[in-house]
Amino acid sequence: MGYFSIAIVGVMTVFAVIGIIDRLFLKDKLGLGPEFMKGMEMIGPLCVAIVGIIALVPEIAWLIEHTLTPVYKLLGLDPSMAVTSILAIDMGGYQLAQSVALNETIANWAGIVYGSMMGATIVFSIPVGLAAIRKKDIAAFSKGILYGIAAIPFGTFVGGLVMGIPVGTVLKNLIIPVLFSTIIILCLAKWPKKTIGVFKAFSIFVNALAMLGLALAM
Repeated sequence: MGYFSIAIVGVMTVFAVIGIIDRLFLKDKLGLGPEFMKGMEMIGPLCVAIVGIIALVPEIAWLIEHTLTPVYKLLGLDPSMAVTSILAIDMGGYQLAQSVALNETIANWAGIVYGSMMGATIVFSIPVGLAAIRKKDIAAFSKGILYGIAAIPFGTFVGGLVMGIPVGTVLKNLIIPVLFSTIIILCLAKWPKKTIGVFKAFSIFVNALAMLGLALAM
């Protein structure tokens, strides 16, 4: 796994260097220079969201511990799965999952595997994708999101098994994610525009919350 991570970082570094060379010496002849600059320009907004939510982790964790955790304990489930249903791994989802989890392995599973799929889809892929596509493509985009969300429980299941979590524990903790996925799929199928509007509003709320967290942390 360590070598794989190094390989991924190596590939990213190579293309970053090519982008810099294209920008500085080739006058964007390869078309990679502008893309490199776009990537650099995204770092600021992403950092605001990430740092802001992480700054609020203690407060959000307290809220979850006094609301969702008792319910999840009663059902024999881990509350970390609820957190990463709506927060991506890189927007404080992982840290929050670690804070509220009853089991460290489940926290890693929820924070890394589930958060990188469901959480990232809800707060990043949907709002960012909507901002990037044309209106006539919204229907096709909705279908793609629908199929993707339908596959998330299966991906999370496989991820749990790969991490060595017992099948029974995986299945039990997937009950809420499966219900959540089913609700989203039904809403996207029946009311695509309204559902996407809700996702947009939620994304705005998360960003506003992140800004508040950043301001309070200063």
